[in-house]
Amino acid sequence: PRLPPRVRELIEARLTRLAEPMRYVMAVAAVVGEAVDFALLSRAARVDEREAAEAVEHLVRRRILHSVGERLEFSHDRLRETAYAALLPARRRALHRVVGETLEALATPLCDEDDRLAHHFSQAGVAEKAVTYLARFAETARRRNALEEAVRSLDRGLALVNELPPAQRDRTYLDLLLRKGFLLALRARYHDSLALLAPHRERVEALGDPVITAAYCFRLGMSQAQMGNNEEAFALGRRAIEEGQRAGDLRTIGMAHYLLAFAAHLRGRSFHEGVEHARQSVAHLEEAGETHYRGLAYWVMAVHLVYLGKFAEALEAAREVAVIAEAFSEPRLWSFGA
Repeated sequence: PRLPPRVRELIEARLTRLAEPMRYVMAVAAVVGEAVDFALLSRAARVDEREAAEAVEHLVRRRILHSVGERLEFSHDRLRETAYAALLPARRRALHRVVGETLEALATPLCDEDDRLAHHFSQAGVAEKAVTYLARFAETARRRNALEEAVRSLDRGLALVNELPPAQRDRTYLDLLLRKGFLLALRARYHDSLALLAPHRERVEALGDPVITAAYCFRLGMSQAQMGNNEEAFALGRRAIEEGQRAGDLRTIGMAHYLLAFAAHLRGRSFHEGVEHARQSVAHLEEAGETHYRGLAYWVMAVHLVYLGKFAEALEAAREVAVIAEAFSEPRLWSFGA
């Protein structure tokens, strides 16, 4: 509910009486927006630890902040909301940028801060970094099978594309679009994936980037295969391999071989050809370090080997799916390996 004006005025008067650097430390805490580590607070406030500790102590005494374990947060959400609303837009953007850059400096490889970083750089108007972290968060969410979260993150990134430098817009837009097409396919929304990607074929060709073209042909080909348009899928798979070879993109070449093996499976014949494409896919993807599609390539290899009556080899390929699923925590691959 909206804060009554009289209550807001009382809170503002209480916060205005604070001296520096208490007010600045409080402003940084308001921008962080959640329980904050002392290290992040002091570094983002650009004060030494002694000054930050004194400021925090005064804020705790005045019951503006309180400790939650090793972290600090506002004693009441209304205090934080009022402190944040009192910041002028320019200062708010500057503080979001400072907090984002400090989080970047403090982040460790084991600490997933992509969503927070995307939020702060988005609020700071630093679209390039915001889009990068939104795409990274979407991939992390996808690996957890949190597909709705991943789609929302990509949609936020797509909304920021026009704020990027002109030279980056088309490439970034198409990259995010391809990622979203993949997520739609994971949710079996193949028609939606096809409808999302198909209108952008001319835009892809105009860009003339073999990396984007190869990825686009692969993703569009997978959608065509799932919709039963096998001939179009085969043509797109072969084009993806050609463009991938031009770009030296082993990952997409391997994925395109998987597409051809998968399309052969849907067509219900060409089992020897399907096995060969699956083997090519595994070899390229292993060299490229790609796990998700390498697991799927082993799966489609197993299916073709079953049709050929090579059951021992099929079981060995299926075991490889399970190994990859366990090693890289890919829940979706478990269902294929089972």
